[in-house]
Amino acid sequence: MRRSKTEIFLDILKFLVLDGSLRVSHLMRKVNLPYDRVALYLKFAVNNFIVNKKGQFYTITSFGLLIYKECKGERLLRKNLDEYFKKREEKTASTRFS
Repeated sequence: MRRSKTEIFLDILKFLVLDGSLRVSHLMRKVNLPYDRVALYLKFAVNNFIVNKKGQFYTITSFGLLIYKECKGERLLRKNLDEYFKKREEKTASTRFS
């Protein structure tokens, strides 16, 4: 299944939160994207003060951490709601055919 742009961006932020500062090459491997795509996301993040660039290393800012926490909670909620409705759908489908 393909990841959305938001999911890719959140994955980049996740690895910056977990590992501290990373080089582009390390992010490429962790996020499983080619250089040009990772560089595009990082350029956006630096321009919007979500990530700092110090030499060859990228670190998440306090603003980026806030964004990550908010989106992580939203993603968890969406996943739980999807699972809930899927189980509910399966339950009603099984009772219909009984």
